[in-house]
Amino acid sequence: MMTVTTATRSVEGMRPGPELASALADVDLSAVDGFEVVEVLKAGRRLASWAASLEVRAAAELERRAVASEEQPCGVDAVEFVTCEVEAALTLTAMAAGNLMHLARSLVERLPGTLAALTDGRIDVAKARVICDGTHLTSPGVPEFVENAVLPLAPTRTTGWLRAAVRKAVIVADPGTFEDKRANAEASARVELWQTPDDTANLAGCDLPLGEASRAFNRITAIATALKTDGDPRPLDYVRALVFQALLLGQDPFLGAVLDLPPDPHEHTGDPIGTAERTDGNQAQRPQATATERQTGTQATARTPTPTNAANAANAANAKTLAKIQAEVDAEAELAADRRVAAALTRTLRETLTHTLARAEKAHERVWLIAEAAHRIHETLTALKVPGCATHTTEDGHVVHGHNGYRPPATMRRAIQARDQRCMFPACRRPAIQCDLDHTLAYHLGGPTCPCNLAALCRHHHRAKGAGGWNLIHLWPGVLLWISPTAHWYLTGPDP
Repeated sequence: MMTVTTATRSVEGMRPGPELASALADVDLSAVDGFEVVEVLKAGRRLASWAASLEVRAAAELERRAVASEEQPCGVDAVEFVTCEVEAALTLTAMAAGNLMHLARSLVERLPGTLAALTDGRIDVAKARVICDGTHLTSPGVPEFVENAVLPLAPTRTTGWLRAAVRKAVIVADPGTFEDKRANAEASARVELWQTPDDTANLAGCDLPLGEASRAFNRITAIATALKTDGDPRPLDYVRALVFQALLLGQDPFLGAVLDLPPDPHEHTGDPIGTAERTDGNQAQRPQATATERQTGTQATARTPTPTNAANAANAANAKTLAKIQAEVDAEAELAADRRVAAALTRTLRETLTHTLARAEKAHERVWLIAEAAHRIHETLTALKVPGCATHTTEDGHVVHGHNGYRPPATMRRAIQARDQRCMFPACRRPAIQCDLDHTLAYHLGGPTCPCNLAALCRHHHRAKGAGGWNLIHLWPGVLLWISPTAHWYLTGPDP
């Protein structure tokens, strides 16, 4: 029988926190029996719940401070831009950061019992979300009623059970609000399409009325089952997907599904086997010569046509097309080289700024050091990047940095979109063609309309830069330094 260490025995039933984390760090899983391995598994989940509670408390505190701050401009929603800080700090999408903020706000303000259960490790984040979502927009007092009804059994039940229990408790406590939530959800019915990692797509109808959606699904299933009965060898789910697609495209689902059957490898194609042509594959593929060609002994395809005006025009058109293609290839090569330079510069600057920040101890020192270092880097790089910048000549003959106007010309816009490819805020993936081209230094303050001062920013992060308290410095074309209101910095550049 294997020996169980004292440190591992103490993990069973231990409350989550630093002590449990220390005990788990000393566990040698290869030296304990199966019972203790399961106890370590359970202890790891308790510790994860405790850590999640710290995360939501910190997010709620960040929002509380933003709301209480007197530095926010009039008319600016401070809560909106707290999400940007969470996005950048945790490398989350805007939607994921918003979901985290919603969970934090709900647990701290409406569901203290659920937050306590999460902190104690009695429930995990998934169960906390079920209670949070199930009690959203309910009347005062309902969240407390739901917590009293479901929390005692929640640690030993699945999220599926918990979701049904929360729903029943809300109906009992506030049937009117539950009905209003259902009606509001139906009013926001929609169809969503999104791409999967396997380069396929999901198409779904969301928040549809339950009865109509069930009847639609049953009809699709009935058609698919009929096709299966007629001999379709493919899985029912696959046939059902084909029927769903055919109905939406206005096609006959029976005909469409039958025509989409894979070819039978044993089916006779009518091609004779053993003929003289099969003995010589080249002869089988050779076209028959015409009578004239047989007399002259020359194939028609071997004749050389006499040059004509039409042929000359075609050659000229081909040459022009080839020149255009070559220009596009050269432009792509130049863009790729510029992106490589920017990517290498981003790595170097990140190391430099990390070393600079290590000397700071307080928030105001961090802000000053990073801003000062960034401005010095910006001044140093200016002499290198200006020769490649856009310029225009004024009426009196002076050459001025940047395009003459606020809006960049189409060629410059396309070049910047190709350079950035996405919104240049940390963790944002919105395509550049769906973003604003923002002047890092405002145009009315002297910022040039030039690739060295323009970057693709989605509307949300464009507003965060303008009203959310973020400081943005354009160190190099396509390399941006973001400094958050809490003195954290993020460097964005071309994706590696």
